Amino acid sequence: MNVKERTLAALRGEEPDMIPFLIYSSILPRGSVGRKLRNMGLGLCVHAPVYEVDTHNVRVEENARAVLVLLEGLSKKPLHRVYRTPVGDVSITLRTDISQIPWTREYLIKDLSDYEVITYIIENTEFYPDYEAFLSVERNLGEDGVVPAIVERSPLQKLTLEIMGYRRFSIDLYRHPKELEDLLRVIEKKEDEIYRIAAESPAEIIWCPDNIDGATIGPKLFEKYCIPFYNRMARLLHKRGKIFEVHMDGRLKCLRDLIPKTEIDVVEAFTPPPMGDLPLAEARATWGEKYAIWMNFPGSVFMLGEKAVRKRALELLREAAPGNRFVMGVTEDIAGDTMNPYMEGGLKAVLEVLREYGHYPIRLS
Repeated sequence: MNVKERTLAALRGEEPDMIPFLIYSSILPRGSVGRKLRNMGLGLCVHAPVYEVDTHNVRVEENARAVLVLLEGLSKKPLHRVYRTPVGDVSITLRTDISQIPWTREYLIKDLSDYEVITYIIENTEFYPDYEAFLSVERNLGEDGVVPAIVERSPLQKLTLEIMGYRRFSIDLYRHPKELEDLLRVIEKKEDEIYRIAAESPAEIIWCPDNIDGATIGPKLFEKYCIPFYNRMARLLHKRGKIFEVHMDGRLKCLRDLIPKTEIDVVEAFTPPPMGDLPLAEARATWGEKYAIWMNFPGSVFMLGEKAVRKRALELLREAAPGNRFVMGVTEDIAGDTMNPYMEGGLKAVLEVLREYGHYPIRLS
């Protein structure tokens, strides 16, 4: 089997020849290191869009110099972006960290008056199918990995992570619940359009980048807002034979018994200890084979050296045995630098363990 066949077999509950190991293409070291690792069997996961976006009657202004250095990962000056609409203006401030990922310093919603502006922007945003970029990425990648189609975060996660932040959300959940609920409905109605486009797309895997962390979202919010949304979208996607995966890279212990209420197919970016708080064996025992687990190898272990990586890789294979519906991967930044000295040796160690012990079904005492 090639990497693509192996990964799709694992996600569908079929029998791969061995446990697949993939890395997000944005994290893979470039040059000879990347080639060497790929020649050893490391696959690529490349996310691609299946739709285009057009927002009407909204003018965007930003400090151009900050945009340039932000994209280059050299920004000392934050990027300040203003959205001007007929009903008012909102702004957002971004800054990159050492890994060149932009982080929000100041969110769009700062007070109650901003709700009207955000609602206007969302309602005046149009999504339409465009499969050209996706097909190009899939064609170029070939058998070396998979190309999940990226869609939007669930309404709750979009609101908390992109629009208002957890602090403002917590305040408004208590003080302005009606306005908050109205905005969530506006977001969900618009996201229906996106998921319908994805359902009709040529993509086999649909990826929701939700970044679920039980320590921030909590069981009550997850049950009230996430589960109904996931289930509605899963039913839509399943009618077209799609695999629906949700990025749950945080601490999942407190959500362990709620996740089985979802109808998704893949818990993607599942991170076991020492970075996550839910052991792989415990998740397997609770969820059975209802879900494929696309596991993120905990990045902190790479910092401990190749011997520690081999030891943890063997432990995780034992917990995953016999390996049904299991994918090993790297889905989060490692030490904030894709060219750091720990990465090549660590990835090589995982690949060597999989080459020796990762054949399906896994047989480890």
